[in-house]
Amino acid sequence: MQTAAARSRQCGYSLAEALVVVAIIGLVTGVSVPFFMNYLRANRIRSSAMYFQTALRFARQRAVTKRIQTRVSFDPNARPGTYTIWEATYDPTTNAFTGWSQTQPLTRSLDQGVYFANDVAQPVGDGYDNTGSATANTDGKPDIIFNLDGTSVNSADSTKSPGTLWLKTDFGSVTYNRYSMQILSVGTVTVSASHG
Repeated sequence: MQTAAARSRQCGYSLAEALVVVAIIGLVTGVSVPFFMNYLRANRIRSSAMYFQTALRFARQRAVTKRIQTRVSFDPNARPGTYTIWEATYDPTTNAFTGWSQTQPLTRSLDQGVYFANDVAQPVGDGYDNTGSATANTDGKPDIIFNLDGTSVNSADSTKSPGTLWLKTDFGSVTYNRYSMQILSVGTVTVSASHG
């Protein structure tokens, strides 16, 4: 049979053992949290690039299946970036183009910290105003146009290539902090990631 003194020595942990465990937990947390935050930031821009590429495919597919023009309008000044998908509307009696209507949801957003930038060398054209009609006035939002056959044109100048846009983030510690999306005349998109 054990005495009360022997039993009290066998129960619990000493202060030194508890401090060692707390120090180990603090060390593991201090090392893993920055890596986890970088992973989350890298995932934000990667998922935004995938979702926007999917939106472009959706708009192109809609143009082909519904036999109407579609356009994707993005805001290079918004943080996080926003974009809208539009469908052409036609007069049912004359089949003449009358304007644009937004698809649901009306405004879509990229992940927090991710934004659009138009390419300087091959910008996506801005050929429409806030009402969505083709005018000499523009709204500052570049537009990617898909035709009935799935091809793409520059909305400001049909003689130029559809253009290139960038998805960027200010997170410098991620592996890839910008994605280039080049829209080709055939309607497909070439995506490449880089760091800069």
